Amino acid sequence: MLLPVLALTAPAQAILLDCKHNADDTYLCVEIEGSQAIQPAPTRAPEIDKAHIEQAKKECVYREPRVRMGSGSAVRAEARKSAQKDYDRCVASRAWELKNLDARSGGN
Repeated sequence: MLLPVLALTAPAQAILLDCKHNADDTYLCVEIEGSQAIQPAPTRAPEIDKAHIEQAKKECVYREPRVRMGSGSAVRAEARKSAQKDYDRCVASRAWELKNLDARSGGN
């Protein structure tokens, strides 16, 4: 089943939707105004964190998914998404390790 994607632009404020799935396979969504649980993302990461992320990107390898003959485009798209998730997970964990190593060594 394909669901329609609702794209909302809100530069400084998050918009939450509470959706209920109906028996006739439709969705009823209600907009929820301002939530204290949502904090705005910082406009830019500190330089030291950027350095850790860049170093982690150099150390991690994106593994291109295997091409399977006769597979549909949806299967290939899912394989690409999975490979990207694996790469992103590697970058995140390695950047965290580098940050912790820096903190233990006094940032030098």
